[in-house]
Amino acid sequence: MLVGPTVTVETDASADAVISVDTLIDYQYNLSSSANTAFVPTQFSGAGEVDVEVTLLPLVSCVNKTTGAPLSTVSGPFGGKSLKSLTLDFNLQHTPFTTPSGHEQRVGRFDQGSDLALPVTFDPNVQPPANARCDISIVAYVKSFASGGKGDKRYMFLGFGDVRAAGQFLSIQVDLYS
Repeated sequence: MLVGPTVTVETDASADAVISVDTLIDYQYNLSSSANTAFVPTQFSGAGEVDVEVTLLPLVSCVNKTTGAPLSTVSGPFGGKSLKSLTLDFNLQHTPFTTPSGHEQRVGRFDQGSDLALPVTFDPNVQPPANARCDISIVAYVKSFASGGKGDKRYMFLGFGDVRAAGQFLSIQVDLYS
């Protein structure tokens, strides 16, 4: 799911675009597992897990402002701002940890969490090409991935993930520098 505001800018020469966004984000997630009756133990079988990600990302699409032809020459660093990044491991045998980038690895069969009106300031940069009309958007990217599907014999547990997010974008500003 991608939602968020868009600003259109035009360039004559290649430029640096500094985007400033202030937003309030609400998110909630519910993760759970159930025993997989189809499970067949093997030395390669896994216990199952669910991944959750809620991130703010810039999206940029440009066209030649004279011809309207799509341009694929937009470069970054685009950046991204992770608001929640979590893996829930159903095996119950690993040690929980958090990576330097903030990704949490938890152990359990159920987890839930939320954040209401989380204030976020996000300042990514992009480089639009010359002679372009570019739509620059900030989106709330929401992802949930569960391993172990119904009838899948490789996983001891079936994973379920429900992740929701809403954003109130208070302001978005794009400054161009050549």
